[in-house]
Amino acid sequence: MNDVNKEPRLSLGVALRRYWRYLLGVALFPSVAFPAVVLFHVPFTFFILPFIAVMLVACWPCAKKRAPYLFWITAMGVWGGAGAVGVWVTQLLRLVLGILTQ
Repeated sequence: MNDVNKEPRLSLGVALRRYWRYLLGVALFPSVAFPAVVLFHVPFTFFILPFIAVMLVACWPCAKKRAPYLFWITAMGVWGGAGAVGVWVTQLLRLVLGILTQ
């Protein structure tokens, strides 16, 4: 099978500098989705299509063979870190909203 894109893959540093915008959704999605589901009872199914879209955008540089596979592993690390931030934001909102309702 012929490889259409004969350009070599970029190094991780170059790929992160070039495609950092592709990781914004991965960083923001859990930080917004987790508090929305836990605090505001937004149905989880509401977030399925946005989740798929965010992940497809993040994997696009690897799928087009422009970025190394470490780019995807880095994206998953960002996603996990953003999940931790989402938990922190949820606790902070729970504290603030609890204070405001008293």
